[in-house]
Amino acid sequence: MSDTSFRWLHLSDLHFGMKGQAPLWSNLKHHLYDDLPLLFQQSGPWDLVIFSGDIVQKGAPEEFHGATCALKELYGKIADLNCYPKFIAVPGNHDLVRPDEKDMSAMLLKDWHSRPEVREQFLTEPSSPYRKTVKSSLANYQAWYESLSDAGIPLLETTFGFLPGDQVGCIERNGKQLGIVGLNSTWLQLNKDSKLGDLHVDHLQLSTILPDAEGWCRDNDFNLLITHQPVEWLSERNLATWKKEIAPPGRFDLHLFGHMHEPLSSSLSIMGSSAVTIFQSPSLFGLEHLADGSSQRIHGYSAGALSNSGSDRQLRIWPRTYMVSKAGQGRMTPNHEFILDDNVSTITSLPRKIATKSTSAIFASPISSTALNPKAEEFVATSSTEPQEVLGRFRHHLLPPGPHAFVRKVEQDTAVRALDNRCLWIVADWGLRVRLETHADRASRRVSSMTDAA
Repeated sequence: MSDTSFRWLHLSDLHFGMKGQAPLWSNLKHHLYDDLPLLFQQSGPWDLVIFSGDIVQKGAPEEFHGATCALKELYGKIADLNCYPKFIAVPGNHDLVRPDEKDMSAMLLKDWHSRPEVREQFLTEPSSPYRKTVKSSLANYQAWYESLSDAGIPLLETTFGFLPGDQVGCIERNGKQLGIVGLNSTWLQLNKDSKLGDLHVDHLQLSTILPDAEGWCRDNDFNLLITHQPVEWLSERNLATWKKEIAPPGRFDLHLFGHMHEPLSSSLSIMGSSAVTIFQSPSLFGLEHLADGSSQRIHGYSAGALSNSGSDRQLRIWPRTYMVSKAGQGRMTPNHEFILDDNVSTITSLPRKIATKSTSAIFASPISSTALNPKAEEFVATSSTEPQEVLGRFRHHLLPPGPHAFVRKVEQDTAVRALDNRCLWIVADWGLRVRLETHADRASRRVSSMTDAA
């Protein structure tokens, strides 16, 4: 059986439009282009260019225009190598435009983890103000991504989810298939106060596109997951869901992300589980301003490959970093912070896998858009139909009540004290029972009770 490999370039955190970047990038990019032919000899030809977010600095249209020009120049250099990879990206926190601080929906989204009614409306109502706020913040990114094909950047054919950046696609070669899942991990980072443990990736982001994600991944010979942030940025509760429902051990062969600007890789098995393997990309252009007024520049990228020979499977990563000699001359080199088995790449053996190729999950590439809007199964009543199945088809789930339904007794008592002998009008949804008594009401009731006792 012939060997089959799926290969990619992984870039992250360009931050195009960053203040002071222009003269520095005009120099650095030539060192990147000089390195491509050597890396191509070692790791090419590439099937994909993967960009794991923070393409620009502030999400402005003019920044995205500049990023497109940079991508076109990069693709021109790759084409000189007779290589024509597809492009896929997910957004980073710098690719969105932060809402106005007085935006009520944004203020409520900030309390995502403590407001179940906000979560329910965001996830179940496409026209909810919360969903609109998030999509509006990513509108420039979405417009940029959709414009890339017209600019000559060949996009990977994918099916998209309900958030910009959520997408699923695949590459097929020699009867083998690589599945690629991109998830938007940054949509809740709408303000500058967001920190480690604040973010959320919902399992609906995946199940909306892949109702049977586990079956689909089992059908593939390899699977890649792409986000912007590492999982440590998710809330504790969401991280538990991530580990069980989105990316349980063994589902994805590799999780690629960026955000932290420093390279990192690990392959971790806990108590005998399948290993979870990650690669954190360095920033392609990182300019860190330190407390003492100095700055630190971090530049790097990588190539990767998933390959099989018979039933043996292997992951290789070629990490690259920008080094400057004492004389001041810089160039891209292998990153020897990693243990490089052959002096240029890391090599990880993956557990053997036989793709199931079940007919229930086979699809033509690109994935049919019906995954987003599955056709309702025709219902035919028969004598064998279970009663609960019949009734289940007519079940209607009421939407959760608004925030006014959660008025606590403390707030009610505060309102009563403020009323004295005045009136308080309450507008309520059907089913909400609230009784507020004024001091006069209570006094009248006490007098009445005394009279009855006498």
